[in-house]
Amino acid sequence: MSDLKPLKLDIGVPALGLDAEFSPQFTVDFGMRVGFGVDLNKGFYLVTDNHAPWLPGNPDLGPEITLKLSARLTGVNCGSGGAPVGPAAHADGQLLFLALRLTDGVDLDGNGQIRASCISGSPAGVAPQKEEFSVVYFGGSIDFAYR
Repeated sequence: MSDLKPLKLDIGVPALGLDAEFSPQFTVDFGMRVGFGVDLNKGFYLVTDNHAPWLPGNPDLGPEITLKLSARLTGVNCGSGGAPVGPAAHADGQLLFLALRLTDGVDLDGNGQIRASCISGSPAGVAPQKEEFSVVYFGGSIDFAYR
């Protein structure tokens, strides 16, 4: 991931200047917990009972199907604690003599570092209360239940 080249955007109109540089990162995590079997009378079947009978209390192991998607303006490396891979995304705008510069990232916890939340070592996992970079996140799951 260290050899990523940032994307650059420049509309090229001097009076309405807009240029940006960012290293987008898109991540998808998919998980599925199902088993299968073959019965001589009933044939092939899928097992969706997601319990752990080998553990005390037969606990539920969670949903059978999970999906997490995230899109970031600044690429991050979760192996190094959510540090950015390159420079933080930024955009510069100009309207005649007025200028504006936006930079991705806010030091929410005041520790002097800007980091991504990275749940379970994956950039697809996001903790909104601790996320210091811009991210769009979706997480969903399907849990089969017998009634």
